[in-house]
Amino acid sequence: MKGIKIKELQECIKKENAEIRRIQNLADAKDYIRRHPTRQTLGADLVWRGEELISAGHYEDGIALLFEAVRMPEEQLLSADTTTLFLRLAEYYLERGQGSLSLQKGRQYLEWVCTKGPSNYESSIAQSGLTEIWKKYKHLVEEEVPPSSEKGITKISKSITEIRALSGQERLNELGQHVYEMSHCGSNLSLLNRWERILFDLTTLAWEHGSSGLAGYFCGYSRRYQQTKKALETVGIPVYLDILAKAENDFPGGMPKSQEAIENAVLKYELEFEEAEQEFFDRDGETEWAKRMETWTAENIEHFR
Repeated sequence: MKGIKIKELQECIKKENAEIRRIQNLADAKDYIRRHPTRQTLGADLVWRGEELISAGHYEDGIALLFEAVRMPEEQLLSADTTTLFLRLAEYYLERGQGSLSLQKGRQYLEWVCTKGPSNYESSIAQSGLTEIWKKYKHLVEEEVPPSSEKGITKISKSITEIRALSGQERLNELGQHVYEMSHCGSNLSLLNRWERILFDLTTLAWEHGSSGLAGYFCGYSRRYQQTKKALETVGIPVYLDILAKAENDFPGGMPKSQEAIENAVLKYELEFEEAEQEFFDRDGETEWAKRMETWTAENIEHFR
């Protein structure tokens, strides 16, 4: 029954993501809003898709979606990536606007990045891949906003001493969160040792695959794809190695090398990796991943700090 429920949830997520990815311009976005007027994630959906379009070179269409998102009621922006939203709008006004009003609006959105989003906003900016934009314009507001609390990232996980006393899935979950926090939400992997990076890569793969499917993982998190495959070999998780190999065959002309090229191919060819996804569920890949990860972390727990 567990596998059936997971599969149904995965199919639901895939359908929702596919619908969002069909949004190509503002007219499509307005139609999407019309069909889902009460969806609480409307703002998050448009920010996500808008940034995808911008990253894929469709700037005008992407920024139009962000402007549509920022006008939404606050309750529909609760789960949105406001760091990306506000920084992209600041960039728009500062680079494409004219006159003092545009400068004022640009500064306002820069301030909102620092005051309406995470207190560790520089880590959030880095995680969104927008550090260069921030470096270019932060001088406009850095004397007026609080410093980014990089040393004050909210601690959710237990201490490593407490984690070592746990076992099984509970320890794996806490350890994954602990390593995520150690890396400043994935923005600085140089803070992690070899074992911590392996855990970071494999939990990122599993978490993003589980929430957004392989297409979502490839679009947002394939920057460390080669390191992730090596981590799978190190830990020994054949089901993931097999389905990733199958997914690679779905790319016309072979698997691209860079994350940007991978993302562009997924969007251009509307890849959903259906055979790979089906094999994962047929083999109960989630259980295999969890068992191997629990065993591996138990064998190597002394390496985690």
